[in-house]
Amino acid sequence: MPRIAPLAASASLLLLALDAQAASAKDLYQRLSPGVVCIVAMKEGVDGCSLGTGFVVDGAGRVLTNAHVVSVGGQVPDRVLVFRKPAQLSGDMKRDLAEPLPARIVKQDGELDLALLEIPKGDYGPVLKLDPERAVPGEPAVAIGHPGHGG
Repeated sequence: MPRIAPLAASASLLLLALDAQAASAKDLYQRLSPGVVCIVAMKEGVDGCSLGTGFVVDGAGRVLTNAHVVSVGGQVPDRVLVFRKPAQLSGDMKRDLAEPLPARIVKQDGELDLALLEIPKGDYGPVLKLDPERAVPGEPAVAIGHPGHGG
């Protein structure tokens, strides 16, 4: 599959190093977490599923995640679902992940461990802007994800 090098340079900056200086972790979470999604990939005939986090990169419904998130037992999944964060997390996975959006794998690169997904167009909250020119090693960073299986 084609490499997604432009996104690779930016992906490591998801940690939001730039904003970490200007706002508290709580403020960043409240502002940006609606753009962070939970991803579930499934393959018929394979026990279990793959679960991970991604983030909306544009208004066209593209989501960036890790390639290993959309691999089930080393195989291409039959089905990939994306779940938006509910307004209020309950910690109950069935309740918090109740409205799946179907996703299609657009590109992936196993070497870079990146995958670009596409979900139906819609308003998915803030798009996380990444600036590889301004982020430098050693700066404070904040990571936003879905620990604990999506809760």
